[in-house]
Amino acid sequence: MATLPLEVGYGTVKGTVLLGVEDGGDVDNFPDGIPAQGMVTFTPNTNLVRANETLILPQPISVSLDADGHFQVALIATDDPDLSPLNFTYKVSFALKSGLVPPFNIAIPSNTIVDLAQLVPVAETPGTLILRGPQGPQGIPGPGPQDAQVDQSVEEYLTAHPPTVVTDHGALTGLGDDDHPQYLTNARGDARYVQPASLAPVATAGTYASLTGTVPTSRCRRWRSTRSR
Repeated sequence: MATLPLEVGYGTVKGTVLLGVEDGGDVDNFPDGIPAQGMVTFTPNTNLVRANETLILPQPISVSLDADGHFQVALIATDDPDLSPLNFTYKVSFALKSGLVPPFNIAIPSNTIVDLAQLVPVAETPGTLILRGPQGPQGIPGPGPQDAQVDQSVEEYLTAHPPTVVTDHGALTGLGDDDHPQYLTNARGDARYVQPASLAPVATAGTYASLTGTVPTSRCRRWRSTRSR
């Protein structure tokens, strides 16, 4: 026999049905419970279920009560996001040899085993039709296991070695380092320009040649002669 598509989800419903009858003369005076005889039927409130490229016509499923009044049955789940319609319901009806139970509607969640006595009756609904278009293009792959391991390693390191945040400029390290030779410092300025101390011989003896780091006097005379014209 063929099976339904793999994307179909199931839920299991179980339960026990007892008849409450008069006390049978046992040690107590309370009513006795005896197993009911008959069947429980689950009828889907939708005539068609779409599972990918397969059309499913869900049929009523009946299950007989055993000698203890127990039953258990697997049904197509009503909340499976891979199916359409979504969130339909089942009508539960009883055919018992003795006793009457009015029918009611239930929802059956995926991948669960629920007791019929604990399910809250819901309003009957055929569910919501879900329309799906063609599959889109492949997206960008997410991070692989190796990337996740690297991220975890970085996080563990930062946790064990939290970084130090400096908010005071004076607390920065390396402020006194001379890392840029193209920048002018006091030492470089002293080596490049005429110093006040070298002007003393000029002031006392009037000897321009005594200056250090100056242009030749011949250039000065040429400049003066040019200006005089």
